[in-house]
Amino acid sequence: MTPLTEQYFILLRDYATVDDRPLYAGAEAANDDTSDRLFDPDPIRLGIPMRFRMDMFDMRVADNLPGEIGHFIITGPVVLVSEAVRNVMVEYQNASFELYPAILETIDRTYVEPLYFLHMMRHLDVWDREKSTYLIPFDPDVDLGASLTQIVLNDAELGLTPEAQRMIISLDRLDQLPVLLHEKLVAELLEKKLTSGARLFRLSEYIQGQEMF
Repeated sequence: MTPLTEQYFILLRDYATVDDRPLYAGAEAANDDTSDRLFDPDPIRLGIPMRFRMDMFDMRVADNLPGEIGHFIITGPVVLVSEAVRNVMVEYQNASFELYPAILETIDRTYVEPLYFLHMMRHLDVWDREKSTYLIPFDPDVDLGASLTQIVLNDAELGLTPEAQRMIISLDRLDQLPVLLHEKLVAELLEKKLTSGARLFRLSEYIQGQEMF
């Protein structure tokens, strides 16, 4: 059987630049209601779209060129997807995530919609403590999350979850909560050319920071 680490891709922002400017835009929460719900373990029941704005930290303000809107808009824990991506992801819907309606405000005070916030409600502690490579020593009794340069999944733990329920997962007990996409989903996104704004690395080949180059 193929190790599960080889079956998943890590979802990251595309940091490509053109003339030292970002090719793709990022996003950040635009109000407290949205910020408060980014890590909510329960389904979002606001009844109104979550509101985001272009990420001011990454924006080249002097030139008013914050980057293009891709099918993915990613900054840290914020992952927004286009309606086309949403239509693919809902085929793999399960209780661990939802795609909640979102609006993105541009620097011109125009609005991009429909977009959807990838809301991960369940995070899986399924990375292998012995086989993963640590950036700095990790004491689970002291540190809330490990910092890893390479992630290896624990096949025995993750294999307890049926494949249909782990096509999109988020890892727990790490300093960040990386989102992983199963290779079947990635193949469909690539076939339909729906990956702009994101970089997808096979987890077995990924080294932390690789997306910056």
